[in-house]
Amino acid sequence: PPNTPPCHMACHSIAPCCTDTGPAGEAIEFADGEAQLWSKRLVDGSLALLFVNLGQAVLTHSFSLEEVGLKLGSNATAVAVRDVWERSSAGAPIAKGGRVTFADVAGHDSRFLVLTPQSEKRAQ
Repeated sequence: PPNTPPCHMACHSIAPCCTDTGPAGEAIEFADGEAQLWSKRLVDGSLALLFVNLGQAVLTHSFSLEEVGLKLGSNATAVAVRDVWERSSAGAPIAKGGRVTFADVAGHDSRFLVLTPQSEKRAQ
């Protein structure tokens, strides 16, 4: 359901960093009502993002890390991206100042990602 934060929708997929405490996820609803982007900070510092295509057309949307609420500290150099539905890495890490893209999301479908900041040591 659209009012369910991503953490509650797939706790089995991200159980080590999932929590039932704290604020619910936050939603960004697009002006034309075509999509929603839900975000929730996880206990390990990662950020869960659920992009929901509410329309029929295939959508692609891109957001800066700051737009989705992920401000990287001085020791973070990149963000690892994990696709929760696919249970795998979703490509190369996003560099500091980069963008997260939800590409070719089919109508009435969603994409669920977890972004995890990486320090220079972890990124290698």
